[in-house]
Parts: sequence; structure tokens; C-alpha cells
Amino acid sequence: MSGSMSFGGTDLSAYGLYVLDTSLHGIVPPPRLRQAKLTGKSGAYDFDAEYEPRVFAVDVVVIGSSLSDLQDKLDDLAAILDVELGLQELIFDVQDDRYFNAKLASAPAFAYKGFTAETQLRFVCPTPFAYSTTETDSDHTVDEDPETIYETPGGNYYAEPVWTLTADEEIGATTVVITNGTTSEAFEWTGSIGDGEVLVIDSAQWHVTLEGVASMGDISGAFPRLKGGVKNTLTIEGFDGNVNITYRARYL
Repeated sequence: MSGSMSFGGTDLSAYGLYVLDTSLHGIVPPPRLRQAKLTGKSGAYDFDAEYEPRVFAVDVVVIGSSLSDLQDKLDDLAAILDVELGLQELIFDVQDDRYFNAKLASAPAFAYKGFTAETQLRFVCPTPFAYSTTETDSDHTVDEDPETIYETPGGNYYAEPVWTLTADEEIGATTVVITNGTTSEAFEWTGSIGDGEVLVIDSAQWHVTLEGVASMGDISGAFPRLKGGVKNTLTIEGFDGNVNITYRARYL
């Protein structure tokens, strides 16, 4: 057995569930290739590739102390795995530093053996990447224009931070530019920022707010990401104050 797992913040070993085998060991999600056949010759045109949703097939056993105890445990597990609860954090004991956002993909059929029941749980992760269970929160002082700062996230895939820019002076009309020289991505927001006002750029949700109000009228470029596992060189322009970068490292 490979320990247990937690789902939606609940340790499933408390309900007698243990992992017998899992397809967790694939090192990357299934790729989505974009190719077009060539006419009159071998091969294909190759375009950008992406990743498909990830599916885990997990063989498990549920152990009870009696038949009635086993049935109680299965009833409790059914409520925990209820798909109407939406995506939940799935953490395997063998890899407990990261989680997947998952939901049950099919109805399991149990095989009963004494006071135990075995089945395969299939989970689907629409976003196929794993997220660190630890959130990183770093502050940088920006008092030059432009200012270069550095951030080295963990993981091996791109993190999608929330950038919180708090002005320490009356900036007025400006174009804030965040450039990641490591990923060759740049993002621009144009507007006016007063002393103490807060501009929030959410790279995961593709959303910008100023003082809590949506401010999407004049933006361009790519929402800034961080490349996992390397030092990212970031340049901030058109702003003076504190830049907070909050994110979770992501894994393929």
C-alpha cells in the first residue's frame, strides 16, 4: 500500500481508505499536440503544444471493523467525494508537498471481501498541474524607475502570481510595465495611481483592480508569470512603492 490521500481537506485514512496503486507516477500531463498533415510528403507541420486535463486512476481499499462499520465509512466517503461540491484539493501521501484540483470522474464499483471493499477511484483535474501546498509571499521595494527585482519560485512549471502594488507617493497618470526578462513576457496597465492606492494584477484570473474596483480598460501584453525553478529577472516601470508577489509553485 502507498499510504492514503486527502480530499477537500479531509484525510481519507480516517475513513479506512488506503491506496493500493496509483497512476500518479506519470511525470507530465498528457500532451495536446497541434499538427497538420503535409500534402505530398511525409511528416506534419508542428504548432504550439498544450496539455490535456489530467486523470488519476487510483486503486484503493476501505477497511472496516465490521460490515456495518464498513458501510458507514463508505457512506461518509460518498459524501466527501460528492461531485456537486466542485473541484477539491487532492493530495497523495507519497507526494504531500503539492495538490491537484480534482473531482471524481466516474462512479466507483466496490468489490467486498470480508470487512474490506476495493475499488478504483478515477479523478479528473481540468487544470493538469500540481500546486505547492505552501504559498510564497515576497515583498520588493521599488524606488527607481525602472527597478529590477528577482524572484526564484520552486516547481518546474510557470507560477501565476497575484501582484499587489501599493504606491508610497502620488504617482498620477502612468503606465505600469512589468517585464519578465526570463520569460520574455511584458504586461502594461495605463491609469492614474494616488498615494497609498493599491493596484492588483491577478495573472491566474487575468484580472486587474485599482482600489478593489475592476480596471481593465487600458491593458496590453501578457499577464506576467514566473518560470519555476530558475531566477526570474523582473523589471518594474512607471511605479514607486511596494510590490508584493504572492503565488504557489506549480509542477507538471
